[in-house]
Amino acid sequence: MSDQIYSEALGIHQSDIIIRTALIAAIKDLRANPRLLDRVWGTLSESELDRAKTWFLKTDIPVVMVPRLDEAKVPCITIALAESSEAEVTLGDIHYVSYEQNDSDWPPLITSFLVEGYNPETNTITLPQAVLDVLVVAPGMFIVDARGRSAEILTVNDAVVTIEPTPELDLSATTIKGKTPPFNVTLESVNSQETYQIGVHVSGEPAYLSWMHALLSWALLRYKQDYLEARGFERSVFSSSAFDRNEHFVAELVWSRYFSITGYVRQYWPKHFLTRPNSTEVDVQVEPSVAASTAISSESEPAGIFQPDLKLRAGLIQALQDLRANPWLLDYAFLSMQTDSLTAGQYAAEVESAKSWFLKTNIPVLITPVLDKPKLPCVTIKLQGSSEAETTLGDVHYVSTELDPDAPWEPLCAPFTPIGFNPTTGVMKLSLTDLARVPISPGFYVIDANGGQHQILEVYDDDSFKVAGSGDFRGAVVKGEPPSKVRHLESMTTKEDLQVGLHVSGEPVYLHWLHSIIVFCLLRYKETYLEAQGLERTAFDSTDFDRNMDFEAELVFSRYVNLRGFVRQYWEKDYRERINTTTGAIRVIGGDRLPSDTPPDTALWIGEYDTLSPRK
Repeated sequence: MSDQIYSEALGIHQSDIIIRTALIAAIKDLRANPRLLDRVWGTLSESELDRAKTWFLKTDIPVVMVPRLDEAKVPCITIALAESSEAEVTLGDIHYVSYEQNDSDWPPLITSFLVEGYNPETNTITLPQAVLDVLVVAPGMFIVDARGRSAEILTVNDAVVTIEPTPELDLSATTIKGKTPPFNVTLESVNSQETYQIGVHVSGEPAYLSWMHALLSWALLRYKQDYLEARGFERSVFSSSAFDRNEHFVAELVWSRYFSITGYVRQYWPKHFLTRPNSTEVDVQVEPSVAASTAISSESEPAGIFQPDLKLRAGLIQALQDLRANPWLLDYAFLSMQTDSLTAGQYAAEVESAKSWFLKTNIPVLITPVLDKPKLPCVTIKLQGSSEAETTLGDVHYVSTELDPDAPWEPLCAPFTPIGFNPTTGVMKLSLTDLARVPISPGFYVIDANGGQHQILEVYDDDSFKVAGSGDFRGAVVKGEPPSKVRHLESMTTKEDLQVGLHVSGEPVYLHWLHSIIVFCLLRYKETYLEAQGLERTAFDSTDFDRNMDFEAELVFSRYVNLRGFVRQYWEKDYRERINTTTGAIRVIGGDRLPSDTPPDTALWIGEYDTLSPRK
């Protein structure tokens, strides 16, 4: 990744790390300024205050995210995710800064090489002849050293180039890059509400827990503006529970009390990387016109029952493949850890470890895992439930009927040859013998010897009619309006609840990395691989991670992402012929008074429906 610091696209918010580093920094500040403890415990008596300060200053209090209860060091502070869910529904996910410029993808023009010479006093580098044989070096290009630092080439004199002054260049492996390719990156984001359980645990005296509760309350209040809200965990509020003995710890007589802290965070992701043009070249090409096809077409509606688990699995597989093909995108998933002032130093190396682990580790996406022979790490998908989401007046689809163009189209007569045809006017004349066996009506078609379709536009009183176009009409036939069957469609909307399980073995930190990557995939690729495929209006929340005892393998940690979305289920109600023409008599419905000139047989066409005045 380039040295550019992105001001907006901060990736997936690492709230648990933010809270942990905030508490560590707060405790460190209190130890460096013990006078603040007088205000933390200002309501205690003087002797009790001295005792509390002495205990705190000499006691190590680690802050951990995934404690091993059988190896936990007490006292300690634990952090666990209670809930994380999308908080606000917006019209699209467009970020309030809709795009930014990015220069991260900067490919080299040549493989790395060793320079012939370098003079740091004159800022000149002598290039080997092998480089000059395959690359025309010009001012404006960049020399990039082994550590990724770049220096612009100012002048070129044969094999000697002058670069801008750059101290401490490492030219053990050098390459040359062109002008930095500029990109416009479209940005999207969403707000999430997250709740964490902060546990305070002590052993021995319950008074220690009371002191720790006051200390943590002070820290969450005094430092939240600098250590929480300024770092993205905004609008935070917290509540406390009662303290009681904790039976989950192996150590004897452990007392615990929990804080529930809720805040709002923003998740960011880049949507599209569009090359920003440096110049414009117009190339006008004239293509020959193509006549519109006369074939009958039908835009078919999707039919069938939606398979949300299979669609989600296919979407996640494609998203993970895209991340592997473009590993620089992983920087966006963990970018907040690299730009935050408290986590940049401690967690920068962890980001590189996370990227390396993902790129070399196969992570299958499974529908039903084999628990006794698990392949770990893995992602599992489980359909939790499916229910009708909207009640409509019937189940008629918004496209209620659909034509079937494959229905057979039979001729209405035997082949014939007209006795005359004027290609200028399109008027065709048939013999009286042909007219006796050929029905002619506007909207019918004459099919010529080559299969061309010519619609009958007008029918004259005599033995002629007008057709569209011209052709070879020897052995022509007449067909009626193109027959087609009609599919009557129905549909309904269902709400689908899916559970995405993340499972790793060994180190719990792998699960933290995998969760950030999967959440990044669900956000960045949901429009392409979920909503465009039919799983719409998606929202998700995450659970905390814990040891999973369902797997046969030892020490498996799992975390779950619950995904909700709406899909449309389609089905075909019936399939019938479309009526093109109607023949028969018109039945006149009337009373008992008829016109004076009514024919005698009119009674055959009168319906006696009026029971008050029946016809005599």
